[in-house]
Amino acid sequence: MKKSLSAVIASVIVCMIFSACGISKKDKKETTVEETTIKEETKESKEAVAKVVEMKNTAVNDGNLVGNMVCYGRMVNNKDEYYFRNPKDQERIYSVDMAGNVKKISGDIYMKDMHMLDGVIYYANTTVGDQKDTNFTDRNLYKYSTYTGENTKLTDLGFGTGDDSWLSFESLVDNYCYFSYSNGADGIYHIARVKTDGSDLTELFTIPAGQNVGNPNVSVVDRKYVYFLSKDGLNCYDMESKQNKIAIPNFDCQNYFIYDGTIYYTEEDPYLRSCDLSGGNQRTVYDGSKLGFNVDSIQFNIYNNTLYVLIKSYDQHMGSLKRMNLDGSNVADIAEDIKWFNIVNGNVFLRYWDGKSKPDTELYTYNIAANTPIGQLVNFDAAMNNAKPQVSTQGTQKVGTEKDDNYYMKKYEPVINEWKQVISSGSLLDNPKYTEDLDSTPGSSAKYIFVDLNNNGSKEMVVSDVDNIYAIYTLKSEIPITCAVSLRRYYTYILDDGDIYCTGDEMGVHIRTVKILDKDDNLVNKLEVSATEDSGKIIYRLSDKEISEKEYDEICKNKIGDYYSEHIDAKYTGVRSFLIKTAFIKIVYILT
Repeated sequence: MKKSLSAVIASVIVCMIFSACGISKKDKKETTVEETTIKEETKESKEAVAKVVEMKNTAVNDGNLVGNMVCYGRMVNNKDEYYFRNPKDQERIYSVDMAGNVKKISGDIYMKDMHMLDGVIYYANTTVGDQKDTNFTDRNLYKYSTYTGENTKLTDLGFGTGDDSWLSFESLVDNYCYFSYSNGADGIYHIARVKTDGSDLTELFTIPAGQNVGNPNVSVVDRKYVYFLSKDGLNCYDMESKQNKIAIPNFDCQNYFIYDGTIYYTEEDPYLRSCDLSGGNQRTVYDGSKLGFNVDSIQFNIYNNTLYVLIKSYDQHMGSLKRMNLDGSNVADIAEDIKWFNIVNGNVFLRYWDGKSKPDTELYTYNIAANTPIGQLVNFDAAMNNAKPQVSTQGTQKVGTEKDDNYYMKKYEPVINEWKQVISSGSLLDNPKYTEDLDSTPGSSAKYIFVDLNNNGSKEMVVSDVDNIYAIYTLKSEIPITCAVSLRRYYTYILDDGDIYCTGDEMGVHIRTVKILDKDDNLVNKLEVSATEDSGKIIYRLSDKEISEKEYDEICKNKIGDYYSEHIDAKYTGVRSFLIKTAFIKIVYILT
């Protein structure tokens, strides 16, 4: 008998997402993309990756739902934080949680066609208030990190002025942004894609001048095919063979998406229709002609195998939101007088027409699974006046200039290796260089993240967990140096603007110091206040100047803030572990 050993190392990570893709050609600036289930990162999802079967002949999108894009991609979510465009603040971006806590993204950033992936909003740049401006020329793709505030330009396409200058960001699939655009100069419509890091910009197909029918309405199906509209009909471009064919000759519509081999679409009438991928089996799914108003728009989405349909009239400010089975049966009324709706993370968010049954200044929501009553979540005016700043938006980086984490992993390698030794051994080192000021050994929850604190294009390394910042490092001539380390009774924080705040007690003196990294990454004192107990009396100082208790309190409140009871901001919480991950190896013995 002969024995042979076969080692099989298996690593399976499957995160499949079924979705549908809908496109509108009514306005070149408005885009529809396919339905997806937004991936929410939680401790449970990180530890146990769910396996979801992906439907065939179905449009896919890893960044948003189809109906949200029909409604201009107004909302996305990162975990339990929901990002929306505030119509009372020129469509600037705000966020809200389900408790109603509102934050505002700092800076003049105007987004349309919003997608969210791993805490980053991918979007098409648009005008102030998303208003028509034929002189506007920067219609490129960008990405915005909700953790760090970094705003990065992904494409650098040239656009002219006029009505035929536009870009529609239509889908995010397998770390590629799929979009269509016209430069406004030659009448040619382009279908392209670019990686989420701004690399590999590729033109997939061009529609010659005179052969377009408005927005091509790109839809990525089965992660392999790109469907789009032209004068010839509905096209299907195979990204593997790079061949294009006409799937349905002379097909034309206002909106469409492809789901489980069926095309749902609308024309310039009050009907939602469907057909198969060859144009056969045509049928009416819903008839909106008997609702009592002149229907001029139908917006629709699929969530959990259920159709959500908004039949509305822009002219009369009317809208009826309904849900039904995929074949149009079992129609149920949800709400009347609706202006738009988005479905995000299992919640329906909606807005009423002004002057109708509810005020237009509110954002309302209900949960689909729990079937909760529709309730107010955000008052747009109050949000504009009272919202806390979320992240200080850093200067926009140009495409191709942002160094990725691999660069910083290499530069900070000596620091990372020293921390690995400390955490894995459970004890401090004898001759440390980067952990010499630690007075105790952090646990395995300590992780690190790279963040550009002073917006000079070079990232610092922050070591932290959800409760503490342990250390901050920066690069000087590409060599890591220590900026700050937390000790016993001496703590380090990072303020909203990236300043470093240190507070501690020593020999009866309580010192609060704010430091900044200048453009050359030199650590400079910005502010220092202290409170010293002397013979039963407390003496307050600003640097070496004695000040009153009131002045001391005002400085602490207005220039520092109270950081004693707050946990670390998510954008500074470490995401990379120092522990070496071990792979499970399954050894299969085969007797032959």
